[in-house]
Amino acid sequence: MNLLQLRFKIRLYDRWITDDHTCFYLCVMALTTWLIMSLTCCTWVYAETPDSPQPPSLLRVGSVPESVLFQYENGLHSGFYVDLWDVIATELNLNYQWVVIDTFAQLRAAVKNGELDVGASHISITADRERVMDFTHIVFNDGYQLYVPTADGGGEFNLFSILYKSGFFSMIGIILLVLVALAHIVWLVEKHRPDSDFRPGYLHGIEDALWWSIVTITTVGYGDKTPKSRLGRLIAVGWMMMSLFVVSLVVGQVTSVMTIANLDSSIKNIGDLPGKSVGVVADTVFDDFLVNLDIEPVRYPTSAKLFQALAHGQLDVILSDVVNGFVLPEHIAPRVKKAGSPFKRDDVAWILPQGSPLREDINRALALMFDSGRYDRIHARWFGRQ
Repeated sequence: MNLLQLRFKIRLYDRWITDDHTCFYLCVMALTTWLIMSLTCCTWVYAETPDSPQPPSLLRVGSVPESVLFQYENGLHSGFYVDLWDVIATELNLNYQWVVIDTFAQLRAAVKNGELDVGASHISITADRERVMDFTHIVFNDGYQLYVPTADGGGEFNLFSILYKSGFFSMIGIILLVLVALAHIVWLVEKHRPDSDFRPGYLHGIEDALWWSIVTITTVGYGDKTPKSRLGRLIAVGWMMMSLFVVSLVVGQVTSVMTIANLDSSIKNIGDLPGKSVGVVADTVFDDFLVNLDIEPVRYPTSAKLFQALAHGQLDVILSDVVNGFVLPEHIAPRVKKAGSPFKRDDVAWILPQGSPLREDINRALALMFDSGRYDRIHARWFGRQ
């Protein structure tokens, strides 16, 4: 290419790029190309981004029947947690149905596996549980509390339980059998003597012999009826000597039982638990707490059965929530009392499956309830202003 041709091409290029129409077309083409590339990238990014999980149209909200916190009777749900959840569901415009679960372990498993959308029950916050499920904000400040049987309002029942547990009735039964057997032996030995104080007829003779054996064991010995034969008198001497031991045994047993029944409980704190029969609800923080102290507890599926066992004298002490002492059934309350003061904090929240889209909304609704004072009003309605 010679110099003349090169100069001609440069002039032609200069005219082309300075032409107004040509510049306009170039700008339009560049803008169109940029828009096409942007839309393509956005479409690709959107396609690669997974959809955010959405809550189901009908939520399954589970809870465990637990005193005033959640109750289910005659097809109706009531309780402190029911009122709290109703406010939250109304605030968030949620449709839901209650699902009654038997135990806390079953509730946690159902939430963990996604069978329930919310576990609106009394669940203690722990690090191990936080690893496998999500917690809401704290819905209740609770604590660890010991409970023991009491004689107040239920003294007769508790005294009977103490006597039964001590083996007192078994001992009395054995003594009665010995008395009847001894009466038969003495009557058989004495009935054929003409000067016998025991009548020959069976019923009347056993009556006389039983009377003699009873007054002899009590060391009264009226003397209206006495054996006359040598063998009969030998039996009488042996029975008199044995009576001293039997009477002292009975008196000692009754004294110890009455002392236990009238003394205040010796259980005041966890240091008094070794050697005692301690009850808890199975698979709870209280269960784990006692196991860590090398105390093997007696486990019950629900708090209702736990407190019932304590009131019936089947346990020495139980470890449970403070809240359970607020409202107890009428047939249980007079027979149960707190031992000592709450000794460990227990923060309680509701649970959701990991990554639940409901968590933030529920937490905001809870925060709004706390700020507005509505939570306090619901709390006072169920527990009083304490």
